[in-house]
Amino acid sequence: MTKASDNQGRGNVLWVKGRFQSNPTFIPSLEKRGVVLSLVSNGKAAEEKLKDEFFDLAVVDAASMRTSGIGICRNLAAIKPGLPIILISAEGQNSAQGIDCVTVNLELPFTIRKLANRIQPY
Repeated sequence: MTKASDNQGRGNVLWVKGRFQSNPTFIPSLEKRGVVLSLVSNGKAAEEKLKDEFFDLAVVDAASMRTSGIGICRNLAAIKPGLPIILISAEGQNSAQGIDCVTVNLELPFTIRKLANRIQPY
């Protein structure tokens, strides 16, 4: 099992993305900022990865999956209670309001700086 301390103080982030790009500059920009990302392409793969490795944070890019992402967030929270989860939703989709498993809901469009500021505390 990978420990957060193996990353020398940088966040270890599980990034769940789909096949549609919501904003292709997020991942390279975060990696340039020293964020360690593990990319998976769907919720099932995220669940399996979360069972085997330690992550400081999960980002569910629901906009790239063309779904609300709420089901994925609930499943991840059930596997690792207390795991901070950032949900990226499409413009006008803002359906995560009041969902207790989502720590931060970001609605597109937003800047890489805003995303990095949300990831930084973890």
